[in-house]
Amino acid sequence: VGLVISIPLIIYGSTMLLKLMSRFPAIITIGAGLLGWVAGEMAISDPAVSGWAANQHALHYAAPIAGALLVVATGKWLVTRSPAAEQAA
Repeated sequence: VGLVISIPLIIYGSTMLLKLMSRFPAIITIGAGLLGWVAGEMAISDPAVSGWAANQHALHYAAPIAGALLVVATGKWLVTRSPAAEQAA
């Protein structure tokens, strides 16, 4: 019963999200920034660095911001680089 309900819900939801992303491309950039933010938070809360990072209070804000900016900047750079690579081929 769960699969009968969840599969159409997933398909409908993904179709709706795809239509929203094609209409509002900023959703993709916001989503990428959110993933980078979470990656920065995860990196700073990793047990391997959490002891050192506990004393670095600014790092708790800087790491998520840096992660978000890095992901968004890399994405923008890859988008601007793609047409040049296609023309050369």
